Amino acid sequence: MERKEKLFFVILLSLSLSAILTNVFGQTTYTCKVKDGDEYIFTCTKLEERFLGISGSGLWDVNAVGDKIKVKITDIRETERVFYIDYDRWEPISEGELFGAVSELTGTHDLYNDPSNSHLLIKFIALTPVSNYLAEYAETNTGLYGIYGVLSSSENVLTERRLIYGEYWEVVIEFDSNGIASKIQFSIDATVLYVLTRTGLEIPGYDLLMLIGLTAITGVIIIYIVKKKVLKSEAQVNF
Repeated sequence: MERKEKLFFVILLSLSLSAILTNVFGQTTYTCKVKDGDEYIFTCTKLEERFLGISGSGLWDVNAVGDKIKVKITDIRETERVFYIDYDRWEPISEGELFGAVSELTGTHDLYNDPSNSHLLIKFIALTPVSNYLAEYAETNTGLYGIYGVLSSSENVLTERRLIYGEYWEVVIEFDSNGIASKIQFSIDATVLYVLTRTGLEIPGYDLLMLIGLTAITGVIIIYIVKKKVLKSEAQVNF
């Protein structure tokens, strides 16, 4: 009996220590999957007149459906607590126009390793794993500012209420698995007024050269295989 009691005590102690260690050291480690040189294009897919001229939305103004905005990541600096993500941002262009070689504006997106940090404001990038990051962010900030703040998060979707020019807007941001916003939607009184959708990823120059190189190599391999089969067929015919 004494031996069984000791065994039970050891098991109980092990489980207790495991729970304590998980609680202390088991926090999710968040990472930034955005890379220096990444470029993203966002297109306005819905715009109601009521939204025109609205600023302070945490994003950027556009003038019409089809307008595009380009963002390029220029530098990522990681400290013990924060990822500082610098980016260039091009002014909106109309459908069919081309972006210039140089951006008009620059900015920095600060993302805290701890999503419960009260200074965190998620714009168009989130750390990964995204669903965990958003869930912790929402859990901390929901109801923090009364009716102004985070409403909810579900998987990779964050819903917030923001005060813009005296009115409360509902903002829904959908992220992909890499933590980049794929869709941002603004609505008021359940009416959607503005939607910005990520519609393209521009390939930086070095990636383009790599793509051309890989395509060329693939083409050479295909030609070699086809030619080898033809020669083999000819040899069989001659035999």
